[in-house]
Amino acid sequence: MRQPKISLLIRRLGFPCLCLRIKKDSDQREFYSLSKNKINMTSSLPEAKGKRCMEAGFGWVLTVSSSGELNLLKPLTRSQIQLPSCTTFPDNQDTDFSDFLFIQRVALSANPSHASSFVLMVIHEWGQFLGFWRPGDLTWTSIEPGIHHFGDVRFYNGIFYAVDRHGDVWAWDESSSKLKCVFGTNPRSFINRDAYLVESSSGKLLTITRDGVLLNEEDDQSYGVNNFKVIQLDVTKCEWEEITCLGNDAIFVGHSSAVAIVASAFPDVIKSNCIYFTDDCWEAYTYREMLGRGGGRLGLGGGEDMGIYHLEDGSIERFSNIESVSFISPPVWISF
Repeated sequence: MRQPKISLLIRRLGFPCLCLRIKKDSDQREFYSLSKNKINMTSSLPEAKGKRCMEAGFGWVLTVSSSGELNLLKPLTRSQIQLPSCTTFPDNQDTDFSDFLFIQRVALSANPSHASSFVLMVIHEWGQFLGFWRPGDLTWTSIEPGIHHFGDVRFYNGIFYAVDRHGDVWAWDESSSKLKCVFGTNPRSFINRDAYLVESSSGKLLTITRDGVLLNEEDDQSYGVNNFKVIQLDVTKCEWEEITCLGNDAIFVGHSSAVAIVASAFPDVIKSNCIYFTDDCWEAYTYREMLGRGGGRLGLGGGEDMGIYHLEDGSIERFSNIESVSFISPPVWISF
C-alpha cells in the first residue's frame, strides 16, 4: 500500500511534526509546519476519526474511542495494533473512555515496528494507577500500589519511571510486581503543575513542570502557560537539580508527549534552549457540557494554547495562526 505523503514529510524533516485536530465530519488531519509557520499538509486518518490521540513514542499514537476501544496507530503508515478494551482494566468505573481523566499518559518500552516483545504503559483512572499491556495479553494489568496522582511515565535505561504530583519518582521493571519509590524532588516545583519526563540528547532524565492559568467557568477568563521549570534527575544517586539551560537541546511537550532533539541539526527552524508546547489544559477538553451552557470561548473546547517557551528569559512565542480547537483530541507532536 502506498504510504501517505505525511510519512515522507516527517522522514525528511527529522523533527516532530504537529498533528492538529481532525476536521469536523471528516477523517482528514492537518499538519503544521514549524519551518513554514503554517499548515502545509492534510492526511486521511480514518482510523483516528472521532477518537482521542495520545503520542506513545517511536511514531506511534494511542487512539481511544468513547466506547473504550484502544489501538496503537502509526499515522505515517496507518498500521494498527489492536489492544484490549478499557473495560478490561481492573476495577474500572468509567463509562466515557474518551474522557481526558481515564487514560492520561502513554509510554512504550520499544518500537512495535521492530520489536515483537515490548511493554505499553499507561497512567489511568484519574492518574491513580499505572497499567501495562504486552503482546499476547488479553487484559490490562494494574501495578501496585495505586492511589497516586501520577503526572507522567517514561521508559529510561531499561526501567519505567513515573513522577507524581508530589514530586516523588517511582520505578518499575518487569522483574517486579510493585512500584518502588526511588526518591522525592522539590515539592514546591510540582504544586498545581503538569509534569513531563524526557530524556535529553546527552542521556539525562529530566522532569519538565508546566505552570499556567487554569479555566474559570465563572468569568470565562483566558487560560494558558505562564512558565516551565526543568529538573535534572540522577536516579542512581537519588539526587535532583533545577537547571535553567538546556544547552543545544529543544524539548517538545504536549498531550502524553515529551521528546528532546538537538536544535543545531535544524538551523533556522528549531531554537535551542526552548520548550515547544501544545495545549494540555485538560479542563478545556473535559468540561465540555458545563462550559458550553453559556456559550463563549470556553465552550469551544481546548487546543488554543500552543507556542515556544524561551527558557533563558521566560518569554513565550504563541502559535497565532493555528486553529485546532476540539473537545476530543488535542494537538499531538508526532516524531519518527
